Amino acid sequence: MQTIFSPFSGNPLAATALALAYALAAKLAADFFTSYGTVAIIWPASGIALGGLLLAGRRYWPAVFSGALAGNLWAGSPPLAALAFAGGAAVSALAGQRLLRHSPTLLQTPQDFLRLLLCGSLVSVISAFCAATALRVFELSPAGQWTNDWLHWWMADLLGIAIATPILLLRQYRPLVRWNVWRYSHGAAHLALALLAGHIVFLNWPLYPGAFGKAFYLLAFIGYGALNFGLPGVLPLVATMAMQTLLGAALGRGYFAGVDPHSGPYLEWSYLLLCAVLGIMLALSKARLNSGQSGVEFRTGNKRRFALKTGQRINRTNSG
Repeated sequence: MQTIFSPFSGNPLAATALALAYALAAKLAADFFTSYGTVAIIWPASGIALGGLLLAGRRYWPAVFSGALAGNLWAGSPPLAALAFAGGAAVSALAGQRLLRHSPTLLQTPQDFLRLLLCGSLVSVISAFCAATALRVFELSPAGQWTNDWLHWWMADLLGIAIATPILLLRQYRPLVRWNVWRYSHGAAHLALALLAGHIVFLNWPLYPGAFGKAFYLLAFIGYGALNFGLPGVLPLVATMAMQTLLGAALGRGYFAGVDPHSGPYLEWSYLLLCAVLGIMLALSKARLNSGQSGVEFRTGNKRRFALKTGQRINRTNSG
């Protein structure tokens, strides 16, 4: 009987890259995304772990464990706590890979993304439980904070899966529209304008927007990018906008700088999740609509060609 924890037999270079990506993402999140307390708003490493196992297979779980252990040690966690964090991350990623392994496609339809979100919400319970328990056992968090730590860790892991995993799964995404010189230049101009708007709203640079700097204005850029450029155009925008939002909150600038410290994490998390869901669902829905139209046109063309050939045969028979 084959066990889940089978000996590693994958590509060492790919495993090293996955571990390094996890460790680096964990270190950055711990240093810059913990503006509201012990737990970060987003944990991109959870999305990297799940995406890596979905693409490469469950045999790469040692890379996830090693990267999580190294990343948490690098961020200053005690060794035993880092072991608990790493174990929860590895088991969570393995559970997600097991739940999604029979999916016919990973990120081609809106149902694929909804399935990913549902899976992420379930498996994040595991890592959040391990992390919150370790924080309490090793006295890294005040007494009575277990529930809040569990909720915040679950939120961070789910948001990391919603944003980081689709970026990795772009490797298997099959766009229907070709990217020519015009589309590349159009997409680059849109991304640059969106980044400038994000800097103004979330970082108050290069100018202070005052009362006009509303975060929901940026949803228009996400919708436009999703409808015109699909996943390859909207995912970089969502990722960079999340970085701007989190960096602005960490520096005390921009739209989320003056929010209540108790409701701030939930408001910021909800906004980022909304951006990801809106952009990805719009992009996948538009791609599916285009695919359906292409299929109808293809079937209609086949019917016309069949009718034409049938009419030609009948004419030959009558003339004979």
